[in-house]
Amino acid sequence: LAAGLVGNSLTAIFRNRLGDIWKFARGQHGSDLALFDTWNGERYHAAIVAPRTASTIGTARTPITITQTITQHDGDTLQSLAGDDARMRQLLDQSRRLASKPVNLLIQGETGTGKEVLAKAIHESSQRADKPFVAVNCAAIPESLIESELFGYMPGTFTGARSRGMTGLITRSSGGTLFLDEIGDMPLQLQTRLLRVLSEHEVLPLGAERPVAIDLHVIAASHRDLRQLVDSGAFREDLYYRLCGATLRLSPLRERQDKAYLIERLLREEAESLDVQLQIEAEVLNRLTRYDWPGNIRQLRQVLRFMLSIADERGVRLEHLPEEIGMPVAPVVAPIGLSAPLSAPVAAATKAEAVLPQEGQHLLDALRRNRWNISYVARDLDLCRATIYRRMRRYGIVPPTHLH
Repeated sequence: LAAGLVGNSLTAIFRNRLGDIWKFARGQHGSDLALFDTWNGERYHAAIVAPRTASTIGTARTPITITQTITQHDGDTLQSLAGDDARMRQLLDQSRRLASKPVNLLIQGETGTGKEVLAKAIHESSQRADKPFVAVNCAAIPESLIESELFGYMPGTFTGARSRGMTGLITRSSGGTLFLDEIGDMPLQLQTRLLRVLSEHEVLPLGAERPVAIDLHVIAASHRDLRQLVDSGAFREDLYYRLCGATLRLSPLRERQDKAYLIERLLREEAESLDVQLQIEAEVLNRLTRYDWPGNIRQLRQVLRFMLSIADERGVRLEHLPEEIGMPVAPVVAPIGLSAPLSAPVAAATKAEAVLPQEGQHLLDALRRNRWNISYVARDLDLCRATIYRRMRRYGIVPPTHLH
């Protein structure tokens, strides 16, 4: 291999521009770790390391040191969300163009793909950036409270209400951005009220006689296919068209071509938040890049945080990788069909999973990933524990200890 490289120019080997290569070599790249692509399609992690001394020569697991903070792209939050993935670059370009337009946006994508992160970046790139960004998880707020939380209420409206009343989240977002996460889980009766808010640009708090005018820009998100929910009657069609002035579809992490960029960026963020100097073996980065990431970016961030937390002064090594990264996870539960009782036998897990709806499969993946700890799953999916149990019953998912 070395014989084939000697005598060639850097640009004859790598697709990167020569100026960028030299910036990296001189430490002007803003990073101690970079990606280099060869003309034959191979990708390498390049690192700046000190010359090896006699004591380190022959060490096969010399760690890469990452000490600098993340380099922001001239303050452009949207720009920093992706590397060289063509679909993501196109999506971010559309997002930037739409950010300040009077168009409601709908973000679709699997759980954990970063829908709220994208929504917040759009807000920060818009002319509303100096106004509030109010995020509401429609699946996490109990149905009995979501109406008062969204619309607010007047003093003395109901037993247990605050003596001064409460300003609803929709009103608080006036002039800024209202982010409605998991909009597909909003009850139908509240969908009707939300439709009126979007149509009239005014909110009527509970117990109030007069509506309050608002300046509203909405970004909604869901991992569920809203078009299918409309067809099944679970979501209002008129509200759907009010929300999806433009639809932005986030790719799952397994399909993205910039996984290495995301891993490096999140590593730096987590190392900075934990106040640790990051050292990581190149093979660990290689394993992380090759992994399928069923929990998407949320799972990636949790894994990186875990590894950095348990690493010692020698840095992150292969033994710090969670079990699921280094080897395939064996099925531990057989989900049961929707019409079957919880104790019904299943012939094969793979056969049952083949007919499990997407939402049920996401839940099953999260349960396995978190070793069936419902509290961890609720935090992972940003849902309340009651919702987790309700969906487990809906899809007939039972913990391994309940199988016979």
